[in-house]
Amino acid sequence: MTATIELIQEATPRGEYKPTTLDEQKAKADILVTAIDSHYEIVVKNPSIKLKGRGIKRSTYIGNIFYVTERVYKQLCKEYNVMCDF
Repeated sequence: MTATIELIQEATPRGEYKPTTLDEQKAKADILVTAIDSHYEIVVKNPSIKLKGRGIKRSTYIGNIFYVTERVYKQLCKEYNVMCDF
């Protein structure tokens, strides 16, 4: 078995990155989900969103990262543009 490589002129040159539509959607999102475990780890990109209360814990190291319960996550999905970032 032999492998052949065919060069395509329309391909993005090596080392360059062309943003995709998914990248554009993530840039417009208010909240990004970065991990799911026993809680949801979210990054709040919109500074006007203030989160506090029961089921919400702020990261002690990074100010825009929060840990929320599933119930709070579902409420946030109804109010804001939430996307996964993984």
